[in-house]
Amino acid sequence: MIKESELSAFLKDIRIYDEFRLVPLAQEASQRKYYRIHFDREIFIGAQKTRKSNTLILCVVSPKPYKDEDHFINLSYFLADKGLSVPEIIAVDKKKAWLLLSDAGSNDLFSYVSKEKTFLESLKPLSQTKLSVNNVGVNNVSKIERILFLALELMFKLHELEAPDYVRSRLFDEKKLYSEMQFLFDAISFSYKKHSKQYTRSSIIDSETQIFFEELCKYLGEQSDFVFTHRDYHSRNIMIQDASLDSEKPSLCLIDYQDARMGLAYYDFASFVYDPYLALSDYQLQQCLDYYKSHSKREWDEKLFYSVALQRLTKALGTYIYQVSQNGNIKYMKNIPQCIYFCRDIIAKEFSSDFKSSVAAKSFFENLELHFYPKFLALWG
Repeated sequence: MIKESELSAFLKDIRIYDEFRLVPLAQEASQRKYYRIHFDREIFIGAQKTRKSNTLILCVVSPKPYKDEDHFINLSYFLADKGLSVPEIIAVDKKKAWLLLSDAGSNDLFSYVSKEKTFLESLKPLSQTKLSVNNVGVNNVSKIERILFLALELMFKLHELEAPDYVRSRLFDEKKLYSEMQFLFDAISFSYKKHSKQYTRSSIIDSETQIFFEELCKYLGEQSDFVFTHRDYHSRNIMIQDASLDSEKPSLCLIDYQDARMGLAYYDFASFVYDPYLALSDYQLQQCLDYYKSHSKREWDEKLFYSVALQRLTKALGTYIYQVSQNGNIKYMKNIPQCIYFCRDIIAKEFSSDFKSSVAAKSFFENLELHFYPKFLALWG
């Protein structure tokens, strides 16, 4: 709970004396909580006090005191210095673990595209709906493509950065990748144990399935063409500056980059095109694939891309299940079937036959769709 008197004192320390009201923002899958501070009039912000805004963002980090162990502050300065648009750090109170940031606005890429697109209801069993149907109006296709391509160009810029040492020390190696797979298994185990005393882990996660994921992570961990990756490059973390919404080339602002690490370029790309929030249509997905192949400086490797995509989606699936079953964040329920849909679509592709136990992995995702998800929805939905 933020005490108004403490926040008022914090603002006065940086010479902001205006009346304000505090509005909590939607909680995401993070230890951070965000609030928007609304002022009665525009105030001068920034180091030089040359820009005006009538809102600021208060980020409350856990635990206290704030030690910037994830290097969010350093990364903010680093990315801004490289010409990328990120929220400006206005002030920091390490004792309270408060970060006062400039406001990147409320228009993320997800909401921007969603205005032109109608989503199918995703809380139905997957067998009753096809989640990848394209519902984009014909007149708006070019507008959506343009913003998707701009986001890919921003991603290319990220991947060209010479990463600082604190990012270089964080790697997507085999151990890190498999720990994310283990996170999914643990999340499934927890949710099953809540409603079935007869549950055994092997009833849905057998040894052959684990062998598949071990082999997948070993293959990915053996790669060496690592770049600076955002690590969570999806539509909710790409903001569109309010003033540029109606322009031919909207300005994009990155947020939530504190987990940046060295990894394969495909990781960010897979995060973007297989984003369960946005759920690109088959047509939009193919357009992004074609754009990447024609604009990336790297030679296209289909097996590597789909391997990365499957690992990334499996990790995301674990996050959604965990958020619903352990944190009570029911809003993530709707992302689970879309994530399973993507996983089943990818595991069915030809590349998977290069891995042992791929048949078991296909059965694993089929069981998630047909058996796990309906029970999970009934228990937590």
